[in-house]
Amino acid sequence: MGNTIFSSQLVSSDGVRYKAELYGEDYVGFPKVAIVGGAGNTYYVSKDWTDFLQVGQVLYLYTGGETLDPVNTFNTYKARVVADSGVVENDECAIAAIGSLAYTTATITAIFSSGPTTLITLDIAYSGSYTSIGSSLAPSEQYAPTFAPDIMALNTEWGGEGDEILGAIKDSSSTITYANNDVWFDRFFEQYKITQDNKLKFLIYKEDGGLWDLD
Repeated sequence: MGNTIFSSQLVSSDGVRYKAELYGEDYVGFPKVAIVGGAGNTYYVSKDWTDFLQVGQVLYLYTGGETLDPVNTFNTYKARVVADSGVVENDECAIAAIGSLAYTTATITAIFSSGPTTLITLDIAYSGSYTSIGSSLAPSEQYAPTFAPDIMALNTEWGGEGDEILGAIKDSSSTITYANNDVWFDRFFEQYKITQDNKLKFLIYKEDGGLWDLD
Protein backbone atom coordinates (compact mmCIF):
# COMPACT_ATOMS: atom_id res chain seq x y z
CA MET A 1 0.00 0.00 0.00
CA GLY A 2 2.95 2.33 0.48
CA ASN A 3 4.13 4.52 3.33
CA THR A 4 1.66 5.80 5.88
CA ILE A 5 1.98 9.59 5.94
CA PHE A 6 -0.92 10.66 8.16
CA SER A 7 -2.86 8.54 10.64
CA SER A 8 -5.48 10.38 12.69
CA GLN A 9 -8.50 9.34 14.72
CA LEU A 10 -11.73 11.12 15.54
CA VAL A 11 -15.04 10.36 17.26
CA SER A 12 -18.34 11.32 15.60
CA SER A 13 -21.15 13.12 17.41
CA ASP A 14 -22.89 9.76 17.90
CA GLY A 15 -19.83 8.19 19.55
CA VAL A 16 -18.47 6.19 16.60
CA ARG A 17 -14.66 6.15 16.30
CA TYR A 18 -13.08 6.69 12.88
CA LYS A 19 -9.50 6.54 11.61
CA ALA A 20 -8.31 8.48 8.55
CA GLU A 21 -5.03 7.49 6.90
CA LEU A 22 -3.11 8.98 3.99
CA TYR A 23 -0.69 6.76 2.04
CA GLY A 24 1.90 7.58 -0.60
CA GLU A 25 3.97 5.23 -2.77
CA ASP A 26 6.87 7.63 -3.38
CA TYR A 27 6.86 9.60 -0.14
CA VAL A 28 10.31 10.39 1.27
CA GLY A 29 10.44 12.35 4.50
CA PHE A 30 13.51 14.54 3.91
CA PRO A 31 13.95 15.60 0.26
CA LYS A 32 17.07 16.88 -1.49
CA VAL A 33 17.61 20.46 -0.27
CA ALA A 34 20.31 23.09 -0.70
CA ILE A 35 23.11 23.41 1.89
CA VAL A 36 23.32 27.08 2.93
CA GLY A 37 26.46 26.87 5.07
CA GLY A 38 28.29 24.87 7.69
CA ALA A 39 31.11 24.59 10.20
CA GLY A 40 32.99 21.65 11.71
CA ASN A 41 30.81 18.61 11.11
CA THR A 42 27.56 20.61 10.96
CA TYR A 43 25.62 21.43 7.78
CA TYR A 44 23.02 24.21 7.60
CA VAL A 45 19.77 23.97 5.59
CA SER A 46 16.92 26.47 5.39
CA LYS A 47 13.65 25.92 7.32
CA ASP A 48 12.82 23.55 10.16
CA TRP A 49 13.23 19.90 9.06
CA THR A 50 13.68 18.36 12.52
CA ASP A 51 10.47 16.30 12.29
CA PHE A 52 11.82 14.59 9.16
CA LEU A 53 15.23 13.65 10.56
CA GLN A 54 16.58 11.36 13.27
CA VAL A 55 19.98 10.54 14.74
CA GLY A 56 21.52 7.53 12.97
CA GLN A 57 19.77 8.30 9.68
CA VAL A 58 21.87 8.00 6.52
CA LEU A 59 21.92 11.03 4.20
CA TYR A 60 23.46 11.71 0.78
CA LEU A 61 25.76 14.67 0.14
CA TYR A 62 25.82 16.08 -3.39
CA THR A 63 28.48 18.23 -5.06
CA GLY A 64 26.27 19.32 -7.95
CA GLY A 65 28.41 17.57 -10.56
CA GLU A 66 26.84 14.12 -10.36
CA THR A 67 25.77 12.62 -13.67
CA LEU A 68 24.91 9.11 -12.49
CA ASP A 69 21.39 8.46 -11.20
CA PRO A 70 21.57 5.24 -9.12
CA VAL A 71 17.89 4.31 -9.49
CA ASN A 72 17.74 4.84 -13.26
CA THR A 73 21.09 3.10 -13.70
CA PHE A 74 19.90 0.11 -11.69
CA ASN A 75 16.60 -0.11 -13.56
CA THR A 76 18.47 -0.16 -16.87
CA TYR A 77 20.82 -2.83 -15.55
CA LYS A 78 17.98 -4.96 -14.15
CA ALA A 79 16.02 -4.79 -17.40
CA ARG A 80 19.07 -6.08 -19.26
CA VAL A 81 19.60 -8.90 -16.74
CA VAL A 82 15.95 -9.98 -16.89
CA ALA A 83 16.00 -9.85 -20.69
CA ASP A 84 18.90 -12.32 -20.56
CA SER A 85 16.88 -14.59 -18.24
CA GLY A 86 18.97 -13.56 -15.25
CA VAL A 87 17.90 -12.69 -11.69
CA VAL A 88 18.81 -9.71 -9.50
CA GLU A 89 18.63 -10.98 -5.93
CA ASN A 90 18.55 -7.72 -3.96
CA ASP A 91 17.38 -4.50 -5.60
CA GLU A 92 18.00 -2.30 -2.57
CA CYS A 93 21.60 -3.42 -2.04
CA ALA A 94 22.35 -2.87 -5.71
CA ILE A 95 20.91 0.67 -5.68
CA ALA A 96 22.85 1.51 -2.51
CA ALA A 97 26.07 0.19 -4.03
CA ILE A 98 25.62 2.23 -7.21
CA GLY A 99 24.74 5.30 -5.16
CA SER A 100 27.91 4.99 -3.08
CA LEU A 101 29.92 5.39 -6.28
CA ALA A 102 28.16 8.64 -7.23
CA TYR A 103 27.45 10.34 -3.90
CA THR A 104 28.95 10.69 -0.44
CA THR A 105 26.95 9.04 2.35
CA ALA A 106 26.97 10.33 5.91
CA THR A 107 25.20 9.51 9.18
CA ILE A 108 23.40 12.03 11.38
CA THR A 109 24.86 12.40 14.88
CA ALA A 110 22.85 15.44 16.07
CA ILE A 111 20.00 17.71 14.92
CA PHE A 112 19.03 21.23 16.01
CA SER A 113 16.73 23.89 14.59
CA SER A 114 16.49 27.58 15.36
CA GLY A 115 13.30 27.82 13.28
CA PRO A 116 14.52 29.44 10.05
CA THR A 117 17.49 27.03 9.84
CA THR A 118 18.16 23.37 10.66
CA LEU A 119 21.65 22.32 11.79
CA ILE A 120 22.49 18.73 10.84
CA THR A 121 25.64 17.29 12.39
CA LEU A 122 27.17 14.40 10.43
CA ASP A 123 30.09 12.02 10.79
CA ILE A 124 31.77 13.82 7.85
CA ALA A 125 33.35 17.27 8.13
CA TYR A 126 31.64 20.17 6.37
CA SER A 127 33.02 21.08 2.95
CA GLY A 128 31.93 23.89 0.67
CA SER A 129 32.11 21.45 -2.24
CA TYR A 130 28.84 19.88 -1.07
CA THR A 131 25.91 21.86 -2.45
CA SER A 132 22.89 19.85 -1.32
CA ILE A 133 21.83 17.07 1.02
CA GLY A 134 18.95 14.58 1.03
CA SER A 135 17.61 11.20 2.08
CA SER A 136 19.40 8.01 1.10
CA LEU A 137 18.09 6.29 -2.03
CA ALA A 138 17.94 2.97 -0.14
CA PRO A 139 14.41 2.59 1.37
CA SER A 140 15.74 0.85 4.51
CA GLU A 141 17.88 3.93 5.27
CA GLN A 142 15.07 6.45 4.75
CA TYR A 143 13.17 7.93 7.68
CA ALA A 144 9.62 8.75 6.57
CA PRO A 145 7.73 9.70 9.74
CA THR A 146 4.01 9.12 10.21
CA PHE A 147 2.14 12.16 11.50
CA ALA A 148 -1.13 12.42 13.44
CA PRO A 149 -2.58 15.87 12.66
CA ASP A 150 -5.77 16.96 14.39
CA ILE A 151 -8.83 16.60 12.16
CA MET A 152 -11.14 19.61 12.21
CA ALA A 153 -13.82 18.23 9.89
CA LEU A 154 -14.57 15.12 7.83
CA ASN A 155 -17.44 15.05 5.37
CA THR A 156 -18.46 12.43 2.77
CA GLU A 157 -21.05 13.08 0.08
CA TRP A 158 -22.63 10.25 -1.91
CA GLY A 159 -23.80 10.64 -5.48
CA GLY A 160 -26.80 9.06 -7.15
CA GLU A 161 -30.44 8.96 -6.19
CA GLY A 162 -32.60 6.53 -4.25
CA ASP A 163 -31.48 3.67 -2.07
CA GLU A 164 -31.18 0.70 -4.42
CA ILE A 165 -29.62 -2.18 -2.52
CA LEU A 166 -28.76 -4.04 -5.71
CA GLY A 167 -27.67 -0.96 -7.61
CA ALA A 168 -24.11 -0.07 -8.59
CA ILE A 169 -21.82 1.41 -5.95
CA LYS A 170 -22.45 5.13 -5.79
CA ASP A 171 -19.78 7.71 -6.47
CA SER A 172 -18.63 9.58 -3.42
CA SER A 173 -16.29 12.37 -2.45
CA SER A 174 -14.71 13.03 0.94
CA THR A 175 -13.36 16.30 2.26
CA ILE A 176 -11.05 16.32 5.26
CA THR A 177 -9.84 19.44 7.03
CA TYR A 178 -6.68 19.22 9.14
CA ALA A 179 -5.50 21.68 11.75
CA ASN A 180 -2.26 23.25 10.54
CA ASN A 181 -0.69 23.86 13.92
CA ASP A 182 2.64 22.05 13.50
CA VAL A 183 5.74 23.21 11.64
CA TRP A 184 6.10 19.94 9.70
CA PHE A 185 2.77 20.46 7.91
CA ASP A 186 4.08 23.23 5.65
CA ARG A 187 7.31 21.31 4.97
CA PHE A 188 5.35 18.23 3.92
CA PHE A 189 3.11 20.00 1.43
CA GLU A 190 5.96 22.09 0.02
CA GLN A 191 7.83 18.96 -1.01
CA TYR A 192 4.76 16.88 -1.88
CA LYS A 193 3.65 19.38 -4.52
CA ILE A 194 6.88 18.81 -6.45
CA THR A 195 6.96 15.00 -6.25
CA GLN A 196 5.71 12.58 -8.89
CA ASP A 197 3.67 10.49 -6.44
CA ASN A 198 0.51 9.65 -8.39
CA LYS A 199 -0.50 6.78 -6.13
CA LEU A 200 -1.81 8.79 -3.20
CA LYS A 201 -4.47 6.91 -1.21
CA PHE A 202 -6.79 8.23 1.46
CA LEU A 203 -8.69 5.60 3.48
CA ILE A 204 -11.31 6.01 6.18
CA TYR A 205 -11.88 3.23 8.72
CA LYS A 206 -14.69 2.76 11.24
CA GLU A 207 -14.16 0.93 14.51
CA ASP A 208 -16.35 -2.13 14.90
CA GLY A 209 -15.88 -4.33 17.95
CA GLY A 210 -12.29 -3.23 18.45
CA LEU A 211 -11.41 -3.78 14.76
CA TRP A 212 -10.96 -1.20 12.00
CA ASP A 213 -13.20 -1.78 8.97
CA LEU A 214 -13.02 0.26 5.77
CA ASP A 215 -15.90 2.71 5.85
